[in-house]
Amino acid sequence: MQFPLAWTTPTYAEREQRDVFFEQQVAPLLSGHCLTCHGSEKKGELDLRSRATAYAGGESGSALTPGKPEESLLYEHIASGDMPPEKPLEANEIELLRRWIEAGAYYPDQPIDPLAYSSSKRAGYDWWSLQPLHPVQPRKEPAASDTKIPTDWQESQIDRFVYLRLQQEGLSPSLPASPTTLLRRATYDLTGLPPTPEQRANFLAACRQETGREGEVGELAYAHLIDRLLATPRYGERWGRHWLDVVRFAESRGFERNQIINNVWPFRDYVIRSLNEDKPFDQLGREHLSGDTIGPGDPAIEVGTAFLSCGPYDDVSNQDPVRAAQIRADVVDEIIRT
Repeated sequence: MQFPLAWTTPTYAEREQRDVFFEQQVAPLLSGHCLTCHGSEKKGELDLRSRATAYAGGESGSALTPGKPEESLLYEHIASGDMPPEKPLEANEIELLRRWIEAGAYYPDQPIDPLAYSSSKRAGYDWWSLQPLHPVQPRKEPAASDTKIPTDWQESQIDRFVYLRLQQEGLSPSLPASPTTLLRRATYDLTGLPPTPEQRANFLAACRQETGREGEVGELAYAHLIDRLLATPRYGERWGRHWLDVVRFAESRGFERNQIINNVWPFRDYVIRSLNEDKPFDQLGREHLSGDTIGPGDPAIEVGTAFLSCGPYDDVSNQDPVRAAQIRADVVDEIIRT
């Protein structure tokens, strides 16, 4: 991308071009490597967030001389490796700043918002998990690279993605699992228990009846198997354990006294019951945080708020006011992170 050296009377197209270049390349670079020290903290009295403050400079003078990188203190310190002190910029990043200064060191009207860009130290507003949810439509037509994918691997986006990645790594897909192997995998995954001899015999018979052959998995038989496993109470018991681990469930307080919590078992049963009832996760989360206000007088919902107190708790050090405040902060932080 080429930029004129003089920005005195830019056309609308030139201004738009400069804005895009700055927002997509210069601002993320300054935000990720410079603004931690030379933003709100103004180390050396230097603030690089806006045109006015950057041109005003700090204790050593103006940081930028538009059109003259070699006379700009910012470029001088970065090119020499003095700045940033922890990790100097890569050669291509230094060249990017040189081109920017040479083209006039343009800043838009609004100051840089350091939180608008992600860096190695923090997530910005542009971080993938902070973006609004939106439906993603799968491709209707296979891409050109998909033409080498076998037909039975083109049934879904995920299958195509997995197959192409296997090809990139020089690997071949595993052979199809036998009915017995697939039965064991599904049963262990969903219930944590092995299949009974009767369940094995029934599944093999269903596969044989559907396919007309021994040792081949029937799609309908497998679908019915999954439905049956999801409908059994063992499913909630198996996967409820994972949820309880995440919400730091324990039946004792831990630490020196390890006090037993005698009445926390209803929360355990509530989690198991919720999973078996296929309760939406967003509803489960709301009940954990405010079940007493969502369903006042309904013990089946109110019990969800036990999430707030069912984990380990240091009831020894809390006798000291300073430690008690720290324990309180740790508990709140743990709840928020959970």
